[in-house]
Amino acid sequence: VASCVAGLFGVEDGLRLIAERGRLMQELPGGGGMSAVLGDEGAVRESMKGYEDRVSVAAVNGPENVVLSGESKALGEVLGVLHKKGIKSKALTVSHAFHSPLMEPMLHEFEQVARSVKYQTARVGIVSNATGKVARPGEMESAGYWVRHVREAVQFSASMKTLEEKGFEVFLELGPSPVLLGMGRRCVREEKGAWLPTLRKGKEDWSQVLESASELWVRGVEVDWEGFDAPYRRRRVTLPTYPFVEDAQYERS
Repeated sequence: VASCVAGLFGVEDGLRLIAERGRLMQELPGGGGMSAVLGDEGAVRESMKGYEDRVSVAAVNGPENVVLSGESKALGEVLGVLHKKGIKSKALTVSHAFHSPLMEPMLHEFEQVARSVKYQTARVGIVSNATGKVARPGEMESAGYWVRHVREAVQFSASMKTLEEKGFEVFLELGPSPVLLGMGRRCVREEKGAWLPTLRKGKEDWSQVLESASELWVRGVEVDWEGFDAPYRRRRVTLPTYPFVEDAQYERS
């Protein structure tokens, strides 16, 4: 979504890229798992020594929130080492071990898909969650980047830190539920700014979208109201030139 908004590629290419990525991942055999570990990244990596060919750090979501991914047996052994050190973990419900060595069989075919995408220079700055830094010109506009993105760890925590350092205080999550907003708040030094979801379970979609759009507007964010109103374009109609009511009973009341 962020890449489309930034103008790296069009919506059609973005949809095809993510759909093929998902298809190729789901076609891989099972036998893997993922777990969230409540520990420091350095301590987690220290406990992984000797297992790097079967287990990877899949994401760094916060100062004490690291996700491990890999072969089930090897992952269990690494978690056992961590538990002996007093570091807790929680198994994640997943179909495959994403961002791990188990993804490697799909990389070649996915690269062919990524090569067919028409890349363009980004219109606005974008933070790469493969590095946690603002992407350099040309960095994300290549098939190689998206192949690495499948395999390497998601640097969510570093990405949020980069945004904080650059002074951003308005965060909008585009997704079915505001999971990342909660994670993002734990990555910055203090509670400030606006943390806005687009959708939230248990709340009517339009109500939530309009609430967040209005909050963006009052904070000075430009909103394309013509685009927003386009599906409901108003048109002039001819009406009588005298006062009238449809129901005489309503007029008497």
